[in-house]
Parts: sequence; C-alpha cells; structure tokens
Amino acid sequence: QSVRLVAQDAGDRRSYERELLDERRRAEAAQTRAEELATTLRRSLLPPSLSPPVGLDASAYYHAASPSEVGGDFYDLFALSREKSAFFLGDVCGKGIDAATLTSLARYTLRAAAVNHDHPEAVLHSLDTMLRSEPGGHDPSRYCTVIFGFITVHDNGFDIELASGGHPSALLLRADGDVQYINTAGGQAVGMFAAVK
Repeated sequence: QSVRLVAQDAGDRRSYERELLDERRRAEAAQTRAEELATTLRRSLLPPSLSPPVGLDASAYYHAASPSEVGGDFYDLFALSREKSAFFLGDVCGKGIDAATLTSLARYTLRAAAVNHDHPEAVLHSLDTMLRSEPGGHDPSRYCTVIFGFITVHDNGFDIELASGGHPSALLLRADGDVQYINTAGGQAVGMFAAVK
C-alpha cells in the first residue's frame, strides 16, 4: 500500500481567484455605467412634463424594456395657443444610439411642424420629408410609426383631430368605461417609403 502526497502552491490559486473577482467587479461597474447612461439618454428623449389644455388631465408612464438599452419610443403633449394643443405618440425602428438619434429628430420635427401646419396629415408629411431627405440618402430602415393629433377647446369639451403614420390605432376610453379603437386606417410608416401614399 502506498500514499501519494501532492503539494500545491495555494498562492497561485488565491491570485487567480482575486483576478476573477476583480474582473467581475469591473464588469459590474461597466454594466452600472451603461445602465446609468441609457437612463439619462432615455430621460433626455422624453418630455419633462405634459402640458394639457385647461380642463384636461394628462399623465404618462414610460417603462423601459431593458435598463441598459435605449429604445425609440416617444411622446409629447404641448400647447400651441390657449385654444389649441398638439400631441403625439410614436416609436422608431431599432434600439441604441441610432434609435435615440432618430427619436430626437422625430420629436423636434413634429413639434416644429405642429406650429406651421393646421392639419395632422401635413405634420406627418413634414416628418416623412425630413426622414427621407437625410444627408447620405434615404435609408428605408430609418423610419417610425406615429399618431399625431390636435386638441381644440370646443364649448364644454374638446375636439380631437388625428392622423396615423402606421401606428396601431388609438383607443378611446369613455367615462362609462367603454373602450373603442379610433379608426386611423390608411396611414403608412413615416420615412419608410420613397413615395408617400
């Protein structure tokens, strides 16, 4: 019968474990920085507050699908005058920096076009023209879907005029709890096609 003894230098193993632990800490710190950057970027792409007309309540809640990615969702509600406001809700194709860039372009184009046009379709046409005339040529993968509308104070209520650029239909929630889709059929995704229908 024989006994075999093997001696190992535990210092090498401890050094290896320390390296693994240090690398894990660096990876966790990098992930935390990426999530903080994504959160800051997302916040910069959404309005700090909504500005509904007097007599109308509005609120928004945005939940990101991933803490470390920036999506392309956007929305806003803002006053154009005492009697008229504009709003939009949309989503750009893709995620990351490209989506954030397109989101910013869409938001500011819609806000500017709302000041210059009286009809929602004209606002969407302005956005479509902007997306299709970017430097470097038209890229059909850079598009968005959006619902745009004007709210006008009328008697004891509001008139809403909507147009859709390929976005899912809006929902109308009535005071009695009844919900129905608003027909906005016919709109196509904004910036996707060279010819607007």
